[in-house]
This record gives sequence, C-alpha cells and structure tokens, in this order.
Amino acid sequence: MSNNEKISEFFSFWENVRKSFYNILSYIHDDDLGYRPDDKVKRLGQILTHIPSAYHWWLEYIVKDGKNIEPPKESLRSIAEIRELFESAHRRLEEFMSDLTWDDLKKEYEVKEGEEIKKVSLLWIFWHLAEHDIHHRAQVKLYCTLKGIEIKEQDFWNQPVL
Repeated sequence: MSNNEKISEFFSFWENVRKSFYNILSYIHDDDLGYRPDDKVKRLGQILTHIPSAYHWWLEYIVKDGKNIEPPKESLRSIAEIRELFESAHRRLEEFMSDLTWDDLKKEYEVKEGEEIKKVSLLWIFWHLAEHDIHHRAQVKLYCTLKGIEIKEQDFWNQPVL
C-alpha cells in the first residue's frame, strides 16, 4: 500500500460523511430551502450552501491551492445548484489530497482570528472540515425531521479496516 493510499484510508470515514450529503439532498426540494424552525436561525438553503463553501474558503484563502474558486457570497436557490457546489468542493478536496504525503499534513498555515494570528496544520484543517460536515449534517437532518422530510439512511459503514 502506497503512502497516499494510507492517507486516503485514514480519511475514508470522512468520505462516507461527504457521500451522505448526496443522500440527504435527494430528499430535499427547492421549496424546502427557505425553511427554518425559528426566525432566529439560518434557513435550510443557507446551511446547505455554507457546508461546501467552507471547503472552497479553506482551500482558496488559507491553503491557497491555486484553483481560484471562491465560495458563493449568498445562499444558492436550488437543490441542483447546491448539489453542484457540493460536487465541486468534494472534487477540489480530492484533487488536493491526491498527492499528499504524511509530511504534508504537518505543514502549518496562518489563520487570522480577530486580531490574533493562529497557526494550524493541514491535518487540523482536514479534521476541522470533517467536524464541520458532521455538525451541519446533524443540523440539516434535524431541520428535515422538523419539516417532516423523512430521510432513509444508506449504509456507508462497510469500509476496510486500517
């Protein structure tokens, strides 16, 4: 097994999380995107736009992968547009990860938080994006449940063991 295959295996759980979004999107319709359970929270379409936009933001502005794809400035208006945003974000991530070595995961990047500059590793960025996906996936599923959208789960657990 090559070094790159080991890195891919290491992140295979995250691939399952990413795949689960396509299953969820298949149950949501354009007219569901304006839904929010309370006036104080974001609409479903805003959350679904935000999730893959984070990939583009980190890779464009922090990692600077050279793809020159900026995240959308506003919420997308259709499931088709949102699905394309997920696909482009996932393609971008997979292309970026395809040639990584374990040493690449140690590389540090500067992130401005308020007035403070923090250094984070590429590994930290990947874990942050995975955690971000998991958090918002739960939020989207909750919104769907509250709206009465039943999502049938798919089995993504049959993965090789490291």
